Amino acid sequence: MKEVWLRVSVFIRTSLLIILLLSSGVLFALNSETPVDGYKPPTEVSGTVAEDTVWTKDQSPYLIRSTITISPNVILTIEPGVEIFIVQNQDFIVDGTLRAVGNEENPIVFTGTAQVPGWWRSINIRNEGSAFLEWCEVSFAGASAGVGILKAGSGSLRITNSIIRRVRGDGLRISAGYSSFESLNNTFMYNTNGIRVGINSSFSDQTSNFLANEVDIHLDGGTISTNVRWGASSDYSMTVTGDVSIGAGASLEIAPGTVVKFRQNNRIMVYGELRARGEESRKIFFTDLRDDSVGGDANRDGSETLPEKGWWRSINIQNEGSAVLEWSTLAYGGRSDNSILLKSGSGSLRISNCRFIDSSGEGLRVSAGYSLFESSNNYFGDNSTGLRLGINASFSDLTSQFEGNDLDIHLDGGAINTNVVWGASSNYSMVASGDITIAAGASLEVKAGTVIKFRQNNRIIVYGHLEAKGREDAPINFTDFRNDLVGGDANRDVDETLPEVGWWRSISLLNEGTASFDYCIIGYLGASDRAGVIKNSTGAFSMLNSTIHDVKGDGLRVDNAAGGTEVRYTTLSYNAGSGLNYKTDGVQTEALVIVSNAIGIRLLAGSSLEVDELTYFNENDIAVQIDPGTVSGDVTWAAPRYVSILMNGSVTIAAGASLTVKPETVIKIAQNSIFTVDGKLIALGTEESPIFFTDLRDNSTGGEIPGADSLPEAGWWRSISVRNDGSAYFDWCRISYGGRSDGGAIVKSGTGALSVSNSIIAYTSGDGLRIAAGYSTFEHFNNRYVSNTNGVRIGIGSSFADHTTTFEGNAVDIHLDGGTISGAVDWGSSSDYSMIVTGDVNIAAGASLSVHPGSVIKFRQNSRVIVYGHLEAMGKDNLPIYFTDLRDDSVGGDSNRDGEETVPASGWWRSVGIMTDGTANLEMCVIRYAGYGDKAGVLKNSSGHVSMSNTLVEHIAGDGFRVDNAVGGVLVRESTFSHNSGAGLNYRTDGVVIEESFFESNDIGIRVVANSSLLLDERTHFAENNRDIHVDAGKISGEIVWRVPKYTALFLSGSTSIVRGARLEIGAGTVVKMAQNSLITVDGELIAVGTEESPVHITDLRDDSVGGDTNKDAEATAPDRGWWNSINIRESGSAEFDFADIGYSQNGIVRG
Repeated sequence: MKEVWLRVSVFIRTSLLIILLLSSGVLFALNSETPVDGYKPPTEVSGTVAEDTVWTKDQSPYLIRSTITISPNVILTIEPGVEIFIVQNQDFIVDGTLRAVGNEENPIVFTGTAQVPGWWRSINIRNEGSAFLEWCEVSFAGASAGVGILKAGSGSLRITNSIIRRVRGDGLRISAGYSSFESLNNTFMYNTNGIRVGINSSFSDQTSNFLANEVDIHLDGGTISTNVRWGASSDYSMTVTGDVSIGAGASLEIAPGTVVKFRQNNRIMVYGELRARGEESRKIFFTDLRDDSVGGDANRDGSETLPEKGWWRSINIQNEGSAVLEWSTLAYGGRSDNSILLKSGSGSLRISNCRFIDSSGEGLRVSAGYSLFESSNNYFGDNSTGLRLGINASFSDLTSQFEGNDLDIHLDGGAINTNVVWGASSNYSMVASGDITIAAGASLEVKAGTVIKFRQNNRIIVYGHLEAKGREDAPINFTDFRNDLVGGDANRDVDETLPEVGWWRSISLLNEGTASFDYCIIGYLGASDRAGVIKNSTGAFSMLNSTIHDVKGDGLRVDNAAGGTEVRYTTLSYNAGSGLNYKTDGVQTEALVIVSNAIGIRLLAGSSLEVDELTYFNENDIAVQIDPGTVSGDVTWAAPRYVSILMNGSVTIAAGASLTVKPETVIKIAQNSIFTVDGKLIALGTEESPIFFTDLRDNSTGGEIPGADSLPEAGWWRSISVRNDGSAYFDWCRISYGGRSDGGAIVKSGTGALSVSNSIIAYTSGDGLRIAAGYSTFEHFNNRYVSNTNGVRIGIGSSFADHTTTFEGNAVDIHLDGGTISGAVDWGSSSDYSMIVTGDVNIAAGASLSVHPGSVIKFRQNSRVIVYGHLEAMGKDNLPIYFTDLRDDSVGGDSNRDGEETVPASGWWRSVGIMTDGTANLEMCVIRYAGYGDKAGVLKNSSGHVSMSNTLVEHIAGDGFRVDNAVGGVLVRESTFSHNSGAGLNYRTDGVVIEESFFESNDIGIRVVANSSLLLDERTHFAENNRDIHVDAGKISGEIVWRVPKYTALFLSGSTSIVRGARLEIGAGTVVKMAQNSLITVDGELIAVGTEESPVHITDLRDDSVGGDTNKDAEATAPDRGWWNSINIRESGSAEFDFADIGYSQNGIVRG
């Protein structure tokens, strides 16, 4: 630097002399031939130097009035001490050779006739021209081309010990592609750019100095297509001003100690080779233009601006490009590319002793598939990500350090299809940021001591091989991104977040995938997959000396044990599911520690369970759990009473398979689970050692399951469903708390056998026992049904008759399904209990239903019995049969279990309907509270015979008994119809026989249509009906007889006609009361023949003098002439009246 200032002082003295002469007006008069006293005129030169020439000191100074050109093959030699002054805008062009070799005492000066930067143009060395400048000064140039010394073409250039200053533009510009250049010990000062290096040009000079240039060394952007070297003293900066691309086959070498600074958004692309081999004492820097900590204040703003992350882009090594970086620092990059150093393609990369700092993205990104990568002793600091490793790229470096990065090592997700190795110091974390898939034929080896952390919901999927063999002193960790206990504080939030179960997904082995774990710790996973490690492959699996903990689901789940599965000396702890869950045979376990899991060991229903003495359980919610599945062989479940086997889901016993449950075994069943029996279930306990099937939360037997704080309740689990050819044998069993969804504890359908004896079925949400429709092979005795919704539910077509079984506290004792009976069925039970019809019951043609004496049949709202076959309901004097409202507590107990809160009411259920060819015998029956919808209690619309005797029909919302079709015969004998809102008996066709019956408190006692005969004996009585007998007006088309006792009246509701060929006979003593304005039209025959003692009366409805107070208004109204119209006997009609009293009409009898 002292040498620089000595040379600068000489030039300053020269400059001051020029200024003095200029100011006195004595330098370069306009007429150069005019001498000035004491002044030596300059030697003027211009034009072309066409032959070898020497400019001597004696002829100095030289004045170039117009551009001078050194012709090709011509040498211009300038002696030391020569001063050359160049007029404004003139150029010094070198097509030949310029030799300007001064010395320290006698430098050569190239300057302007005015000391104004940009006054003259340049020394332009072009084409094959060459120049040798030693101890020279070049100043005040830069006009037009903006350069002091410009080198282009193929000729050589050597500049040493020279000063280039005050140039408006580049002190020295090396044009693109130029390489024959030597620079040594020069000084570039007060220029716009000290040196501008064109692309493909080398500049490596660590001896030259730069002072007060706007830019010291300006590096043009573009493509390097040859071998280039950059180098400068570390006191100065080489500034990259555009993207630089190192082409394939080309190279860029950076000299030790060089500082390369980038303008915003620039980068280096490497398709060839980059060599940046610094030294410990002479490091290489790639940094922000504004980074004043190295290479000086390159942007000349003092401390006004500071470097920041993401200023420049990256060094991007692609395709076959390769790079070696040693003792280099890459700082403040990452713009757009999000990384300072990117490596992709097939070329090699070696980095050692380097620093990657302050990147807005990754310090280093190794792209997917790249493997030729060496890393050692590097430092990654204060980046968004220290290192980003693409899928299929290996990184195994235990020597590099990471500090202050948002993330130390980022592992890209994707598919590994080659052999990959991961490894880093246990002080740091390798963070998987997406699902990792190890393809078939590929492998991933994780080195001992490595800490792999996962972002939320990520996983490893293994179709190839995963090798994770740690050591006791250097275990491998697979853990939550937020777990600061290993690998440091990877998410940089100190204690703000903590690891938790279910953060990441799983390590899953699929297809033929294999894995070996030894001294591994796997924790905080289970999201979505609900397991930590999953084996669902046919490959071998080994887990030794490892720990799986804090899984949101199962610690280890084996879906397929093929290929061999061993789990030894391993701890399974704090997993939200099971510690070990296996679903197929073939799992070998030894010396496990199973602690604080929801379930210790979980297995599929058809799997074997073998626990050795070294296996230890503690504080698991459930020690052993049977998982849902199919029993396909002969399986036995047995456990001492103090240990519960939790059946955690539905189990099917396949056809041909069997499950034997031994005495004393306690099976606790998870919510909504079901036993489905297509094979054989044998549960034969003893009086001293019964077998239990019960609610998970039932702590009364089998010990308490921690966490089951609520009490057992009906409907917790589903049922034992014995179906198809399945059979089941229960003896001394206690079956409790079932019925969910299936609505039954034991449900039997199909053809197989069922035996239930000496058992208690209790607390079922639904049916303690349900016999499905049509099932008959059933053995049942000495059982108790306690506190079920339904004690027993009998499906349609199934019979139930059991007088030994008791019912207690059930919502319904015996529930009868609705549907179609297609065979012979019997219903019967003790009169202490009720059989509840819950839906329409259809007795099909050819089928029959026999209801036993004493049975109480109660109906749910809107239900009915429809008879297309035969209904036999033959009660006895002391054992009548009841058909009644569910709420009727007077018989069969309080069936709806509400005390006196509800009472029966008419219209609750529909009817007993006899249809088509249906027949019925009803004797000693009580039918009440029906009529909903059908508006009748008993409804006959069939051609079959119906007999009703000694039967009470009461409280019907509508007609007690309605006959729409009397074909086949209807006999109503000694029966009572009471309190029905319609008619006690309503029939609409001829053929009904009524004997000795009683009609009381109905709206109408008997209602018939005009075309039906009505013959009542004197022992048929009416009382308190709104109307005793009501005849609906209409056409009479047959031979009809109306005869009723004279103490009552027949009310004809409107105009009625007797058609031609028909006849109506009104019997002696009969009273017919007419509706207002009605008439009888006779086109056939009317006979109304009474006797003197028993006349026939046809009169006003309001006439209370005969037939009683028919309109039930006492004396409020009286008969009056003109109330009804007449009896109109038309031309074809005839009539006979004898002892007939016809009153209060308008026209009486009209003929014509």
